[in-house]
Amino acid sequence: MPAYSFATSKADDIVAAFDGQLGSGALGVVYRLKNAPQDAIKEIRTDGVTNETLECFKKLTPVLTRLDNPNVLKYKDVFAKEDFMYMRMQLCEESLETSIKTLRRKKATLGDDEALDIVQQVADGLVYLHDPNKRDANGNPLPVLCCYDLQPSNVLVLDDKKRFVISDFGIPRDGLNNTVRPSIYAAPEVHTSKKYSPASDVWSLGVILYELHVGSRPPFFKDSNPKSVYVRGWTPDLSAVKCEPIKGILSRVLVLDEDGRPSAAGLSGMIEDAKSRVTVSIQRYRELGEKCKHAEAEVQRLKDALAAKDAEIRQLRASLEASPPTSTGPSSASTELIAAVQRGDAQAVRSLASSGKGLRMTDTAGMTALMHAAKQGSSAIASMLLDEVRMKDNARKVALMYAAESGCVETVRVLANREAASKDSDGRCALMFAAERGHVPVVLELLPYEQTLKDSRGWTALMHAAKSGQTEAVRVLVEKQKGRVNNDNQTALDIVRDDTSVPNRSAVIDILSKYPQEKQ
Repeated sequence: MPAYSFATSKADDIVAAFDGQLGSGALGVVYRLKNAPQDAIKEIRTDGVTNETLECFKKLTPVLTRLDNPNVLKYKDVFAKEDFMYMRMQLCEESLETSIKTLRRKKATLGDDEALDIVQQVADGLVYLHDPNKRDANGNPLPVLCCYDLQPSNVLVLDDKKRFVISDFGIPRDGLNNTVRPSIYAAPEVHTSKKYSPASDVWSLGVILYELHVGSRPPFFKDSNPKSVYVRGWTPDLSAVKCEPIKGILSRVLVLDEDGRPSAAGLSGMIEDAKSRVTVSIQRYRELGEKCKHAEAEVQRLKDALAAKDAEIRQLRASLEASPPTSTGPSSASTELIAAVQRGDAQAVRSLASSGKGLRMTDTAGMTALMHAAKQGSSAIASMLLDEVRMKDNARKVALMYAAESGCVETVRVLANREAASKDSDGRCALMFAAERGHVPVVLELLPYEQTLKDSRGWTALMHAAKSGQTEAVRVLVEKQKGRVNNDNQTALDIVRDDTSVPNRSAVIDILSKYPQEKQ
C-alpha cells in the first residue's frame, strides 16, 4: 500500500479509458482519454520514491486543482490507486521542446520578438507559482511552488501556438528515480548541491531563452563535470547571442550567485523592456525593406550624388592644402569631418580620415569627430577615428564617456581598452555615466575597468545609479561597490535614504538593504 491515501473511486474508470500514450518523462506517462478527447491523464508511479517526494505529493495534491493562471496548466482532478497517482489535465498536443526540434530540423530559429514573447509568458507563470501571497478562488492561501526542472518539455503549447503554460512543478525529480540527473537547463546550485529555489527556475528560463534565440543549447559545460565548470569567477559565453537586449537579459540571469539573479517578476519586466526595443528594431527593418523594394532608381541617384560629393571633397581638399589657415577657431577640415560623422556618412569619414584631414581637430566645445561618433552610437565610424582616442573636450570628457552616455555597447567595446579610467573635470568616469542612465550592458562591459573609481566628491558608479533610481544598474553594481563611502562618509544607501526625490526610491532602498553596508 502507498504511504499516503486519496479518493480512489475514479481510478478504475480512468485507467479503463486510456487511449494511447501522448508522452513520457521523469514524472510519468501521459495518456489520452477515450471519453474525454479534450483532456489527458498523467500516471505517476509512487512505489520506490523517497519519503520527501511522497510528502511533496501529499502537499501538492490538494493544491493542484486550485491553481488558476493562464500560463500554468489547468489540473482538473488528482487521485490515487495503490502505487500510482493520477493527474487529469487539459490536453496539449505539443510542447515547446517539439517546436524547438522542428525548427532545428529546418535549421531555423524564432524571431527575437517571438522568443521574448514565449519566455515572458513562462516568466509570468513563474511569477504566479513563486508568489507567496496567491490565493484560490475561495480566498484560501496557496503555497510557493518551484518547477525544480523547468525545460522546454515542461512548457506546453495551446491556442494555436499563442499561449504557453508550465506543466510540471512542485515535485523534485531526483526523488522519483536515483538515476535522474539535473538537465542542462538546471541551475549551477542544482548541479553542485541539489539546492532548488525560485532563482533556480529563473536560471532555467534563461537557458531556454538562449536556446530559442541561438537555435542550440548553450555550451556551458558540454562533456565536462558541471561541478568543475561552475566555480567562482565563471561567466557565461554569450558570443553566439546577437541581439543586445537579449544578451543584456542573459547577462543578468545566468549568474552563479542565485541572489544576484532577478526574480521572475523582475525578469518579466526586463523582457517587456527588451520586447519594446526589439519591436522598434523589427518595425524599422520592415519599413526599410518595403522602401528597398522600389528603390533601385533612388540607389543609382545616391551613387551619382556620392560620386559628385567625392569630387567636391577632392577639390576642397586640394584647396585646403593650397591655403594656409586663416582662423584660430575650428578648421574647415575638422568641421567637414565632424559634419560627415553627424550625418552618418561613413564613406566621407573614411576618405577624410585616411588623408588625415580634420583628425585630432575639435569644434567650439572641444569635441572631436570620434566624440561625435561615440555620442551617436556609431561603432563602425568610431573605429575609423581611433587616432583621436584619449583626447578631451572642454569638460575633459573622452569619447568613451559619450559612448557610455548613449548606451552603445559596441562603441564602448571599441574604446574601453584605450580610454578606460579617464576622468572628466568632475572626476567622473565612463562607468558612472552609464550607471546614471541605466545602460546595464554598458555597465557590465566597463565594470572590469572602472569598478574601483570615485569622482571628485568620492561618489562611486553605484551611488550615481542609486541617486538616479536605476534599479537594474544598482543590482549589477551593488555586489562590487557595496559599503563604499563618499567624501561625506555616506554609502549609496545613506544617499538614497536622505533624498526623498530619488526615482524608484523604495525599490532602490530594498535592493541596497539586502547587502552588508560596512563602510569602506
